[in-house]
This record gives sequence, structure tokens and C-alpha cells, in this order.
Amino acid sequence: MSSVVVALSAGATEVQIQNALNGLPDGGTLILAANQTVSVTKGLVLDVSSRSITFDLNGSTLQQAGDVSVLAVRGSHAAGQSGAIGHDPSGQVTVTTPGAAPAAVVGDWVKLYSDSFLPNDQGAETRLGQAMEVVGVQGNTLILKGELVDAEAYVDNIRVSKFVGGTPTIENGTIRGDQSHQMWIKDLVNVRSTVDADLNHLTVRDGNSMGINIVDSVNARITQVVAINLTDDTAAGHNGYAVHSASSVGTIFRRVLAVRHRAHRIVVGRVADLLGIEALNAGADRTRRVHRIAIMPGGGIVGE
Repeated sequence: MSSVVVALSAGATEVQIQNALNGLPDGGTLILAANQTVSVTKGLVLDVSSRSITFDLNGSTLQQAGDVSVLAVRGSHAAGQSGAIGHDPSGQVTVTTPGAAPAAVVGDWVKLYSDSFLPNDQGAETRLGQAMEVVGVQGNTLILKGELVDAEAYVDNIRVSKFVGGTPTIENGTIRGDQSHQMWIKDLVNVRSTVDADLNHLTVRDGNSMGINIVDSVNARITQVVAINLTDDTAAGHNGYAVHSASSVGTIFRRVLAVRHRAHRIVVGRVADLLGIEALNAGADRTRRVHRIAIMPGGGIVGE
């Protein structure tokens, strides 16, 4: 793994930043010049499908200037393999891939998924899937850690796919939306298909929808994050959640502050998503610790 650090000069454009991100080796770090404002029209992509990299905003602001997610973080999955779910003699969940040896080893994370639908879904048709850690390999069988939620509902076209890629780190800056364009409703930061993503010391503000959206990921850590003035009108498509986690396992929130005249929400798509939550919520004239976590129909969680 490399220790290469690339520091961009003041005035770097979106194109220059994207080119620098694309060129980072595994273990590399990109640092912006301090206290800049960068207009983002196409959306920056931080691809960690084959490497671990760090993006240090260094006090700078990424300003939304188009109907895009300002920053998209992307891991990946290996090709899915057909599998059969079972249990070993000790009761641990197993998945056997009869066609070929599974493309995973102990310590890897895999996604078990099926064409069967999630029971008791909230008006949608969500197909079943869950990330699980590999703790043993016996021939064509993976032994997995923990419980497979709704295991009995996995019936149609069961497959298993390994999470591939490295760890993304994004830190030390502001991602700001543009509320003058009411139909710009993409997440300011979107993180998908990653393991151990680390987002720290960030401010997400002035967007028309979610500040940070974690999807199909494992053990994402959201720490020292402030969300300010996100439009929250779900009936009009403005899902102003400070942080949202869905189809993920082990998302951790630490010291998340939401500032607005009424509370922003921290939303977790399923009970299995949540490892820990420690957040603050500031209204127009108050600051208070999150004091309630409500389980919604279908297994969602909202902290307020």
C-alpha cells in the first residue's frame, strides 16, 4: 500500500480534482488547498473498487452546481454465484456454491441476496439481501457470522457476492447544496457498496434532500458530522435526512449534529443496520441529545 500524498494548488477545478482522485494509488491521499470553494457540476466520484484512498477537503467547500450528488463513493461486488443456504452443526449460517468454489476467504464480507421480496415492506417491493462476514470456508461452503434476518424468506434465485475494493476516507470540509433549484434532490454525499467507509469532520448543508446516504455498505462510520438546513418535505420528494443508512450492516453514528428550526432525522433502513448512535440535534433555540429511537413498521429506525 502506498503512502503517496497529492496536494492540489489553490484554484483547482472539479476536473482537476477528479483526475487527481482517479490517479491515486492504493493507500494514497488527496489534499485540497485550504479554504477553497469548488463548483461541482458533474459530480465527483471516489472509486474504491480496487484501492483504499483518502480525500481530505482541508477546510474547503464542494459546492453543488448541477443536479448531481456532489460526491459519490463507490465500492463494488464480485460477480454473483448461485448458492444454497443452510447451517453447520453448530448452527452457523452457511451458503454453498455448487457450481464453483466461492470467491471469498475468512475475513471477507459477502452479500447474500435473493429475488424473493422483503416481508412486511412499507409499500415497496424490496428484494432480500444482507451482508455477512465469512468466518470459515469448507470446500464449496462459506460459514457466515451472525443471523440471517428473514432467512426463511430466501427462496428464489439465491446468490452470494463478495464485497471487493478498499476503504474510502472523506474528511475535513463542507459539502453544500443549492436550494435555489428545488428539483435538485440528489443526495449531497452517496456511499454505495463499501466496507469500512470513514466520513469524519464534515458539514453537509443547504441541500434539498439527504445529506449523507449510505447504501449496500458494511461498517460505515459517520463521526463529527454537522447537517445544516436540509429541505425536509418528504411528500414533495425532499428527504432532508442528515444521515440515511439502508441495505447496510453496522453503520455507526458518532457525534452527528443536525441544525434547523425543527429536527432533522437520522434514518436507518433496517434494525440490522444500526450498531451505535450518538447524536446531537439543535433546533432554533435549543441543543439536545438524541433521546428516542423508534422502530417503524417494516423494521426501520428513526432517531430524533
